[in-house]
Amino acid sequence: MGPLNPQEDIHKLKDKFKTTYPEDSRGRVNQCVGQLSKFLYDFKIGDTVVTYDSSTREYYTGKIISEYHFDPTKEYHHYRKVEWNDGAIPRDPLSTEAKNSLGSISTVFEIAAPVGKELIEKTM
Repeated sequence: MGPLNPQEDIHKLKDKFKTTYPEDSRGRVNQCVGQLSKFLYDFKIGDTVVTYDSSTREYYTGKIISEYHFDPTKEYHHYRKVEWNDGAIPRDPLSTEAKNSLGSISTVFEIAAPVGKELIEKTM
């Protein structure tokens, strides 16, 4: 898709996506553009993010420290810099609510406040 412009509205983002991926269904377009728009418009410097390593069954937390960047030489062209916290959070000791919430099928989603609190407590 090339670089994205955070100043453009979601309709222009959707048009660019449909031009780049004309074979995608309307549902897939909406799902992908929804994920991209959260990454591009909703994430802010200072927001806490979480990622999961399925090979070790551990979560890692960090803070966003940059605006959106595009670099075609990187594996993931669209990115934000993150300052990762030390240590991993094992999945197995987490509550069922946390496991269910963190098992979202979406790549980008908001974590419920109690789950976020539980993750923060586990990092201390």
